[in-house]
Amino acid sequence: MLVPLDLAALAWKQSHLSPELALGWRLGRHAHDCFDGLDRVRIAATGHAHTLAALERLARFPEPGMVVKPAGLRPWDMLFYHEPTATALKVVCISRRTTLSPTAIELEDKLNGDDPTVADRYQEELDGLVSNIVNGNLTGLCFVQEIRCRVLDVEKSKLPASCPWCQSRSFTRLIEVDDHICCPACSGLEPDWLV
Repeated sequence: MLVPLDLAALAWKQSHLSPELALGWRLGRHAHDCFDGLDRVRIAATGHAHTLAALERLARFPEPGMVVKPAGLRPWDMLFYHEPTATALKVVCISRRTTLSPTAIELEDKLNGDDPTVADRYQEELDGLVSNIVNGNLTGLCFVQEIRCRVLDVEKSKLPASCPWCQSRSFTRLIEVDDHICCPACSGLEPDWLV
């Protein structure tokens, strides 16, 4: 299977090409194209370690904290936040289109057997999935939403009594997300990014 050179180099460094690596590479390239590079882009990914490795490699020597794997649940699978424009790309992956099928997972358990057709069928399934991730339509793999986020400069005395979304009373600032005002927890951004 032919893949782009930078993805092939990344796969060589990781010792194999996995669907998770291809997905991180594909979405990282998409964010790179949207923001004309990843120099001032903060990245968070909740998925596989290979996805995070691909994003770190595409960010090219990121500063500490620029590429993170957050703990806990998030309303997205990947988030790219461009600091200068306060624009974020929120990515939610369609797992049935970005992970191996149950049939391939069953074959994976039988790879150590003596039947060479199992390995061939598994490789064919894996190649098809990776090819679809690398070359397929991005809208078929995930939902990508562009949102504008900014920290509002509001005096503490003028803060509302509670967040309009979650009714929380424990916040010190407000965030505007696509013309909706909320607390930092409801914004979907990583807390460290809002400093």
